[in-house]
Amino acid sequence: MKRLFLTTAASAVVLGLGTLGAVAASIAPYPPGTIVYGQLRGTPPADFPPPATPAPIGFHYEWVYGYDQHAVYRGHWEAVRNS
Repeated sequence: MKRLFLTTAASAVVLGLGTLGAVAASIAPYPPGTIVYGQLRGTPPADFPPPATPAPIGFHYEWVYGYDQHAVYRGHWEAVRNS
């Protein structure tokens, strides 16, 4: 009886992992250029003022949606290194 239970349990685990692998293989990857983590680039609202100071040398400002220095998720200007 114990052997039957263990065989059934092992078979269920193997079938479950196989099913999970088949489902994972059928999920399409994100298309190129899709941001899946990090900050989202956008355009600032019309009434939002531009940055008060010029960007440091070697950087430029971009409007991004993400966590600012106060750990609040919102749109803000961020200096990004020129590349």
